[in-house]
Amino acid sequence: MLSKEDSIRKQLIKEAAYRLFNQFGFHKTSLEDIANNAGISKQSLYYYYPNKEAIFNEIVLETAQKILNDIDQKIDTNLPADEKFLLFTQSIYESIKNHAREIGPVVTPDFIEYSPHGRPIVDKIRYLFKDKLRAILIEGKKQDIFSMEDEEMTLNALMEMANFIRIRWLIFQDEKLCDQIVKEMNRIVLFGLKVRKDQ
Repeated sequence: MLSKEDSIRKQLIKEAAYRLFNQFGFHKTSLEDIANNAGISKQSLYYYYPNKEAIFNEIVLETAQKILNDIDQKIDTNLPADEKFLLFTQSIYESIKNHAREIGPVVTPDFIEYSPHGRPIVDKIRYLFKDKLRAILIEGKKQDIFSMEDEEMTLNALMEMANFIRIRWLIFQDEKLCDQIVKEMNRIVLFGLKVRKDQ
């Protein structure tokens, strides 16, 4: 277990790296840049992280876990599954939108979702979100709210449908249009396109 001093120093390193990655991109940021920005020597940085990929991965996973923890706090466990689904998807969307605002229009081409080294970490995040969504779908089926022949296939389809919601899309599209698209996507998922003759 890390001492309090080591925990503080690791946090300073991550904060410095986060600023630099967002400003200059992963490839243009060096370990020396991060060390200087954190106010430590490069040798000291190596005590905590073997390379900048390790710093990057930890930042991204911690951010994803924080988003999920915040969403858990927002969702009332007594809500029906369809309302949980809407809250879950809307909360994720709002988190990504806030992140896009924070980064602003100056986003580098090698930002997380486009960088080759970042692909495995993106996949890990998808698994975290996928597990949360799976629990909501299973609950909805038990409550007779959702109809699924194959839970895993439905889950995969939903994950792929939501794949367009990315940082760059949010930065370079009109925010109101993005909001409307996500709202419409949720409506289609929950109610479909086909008119129901039996209602």
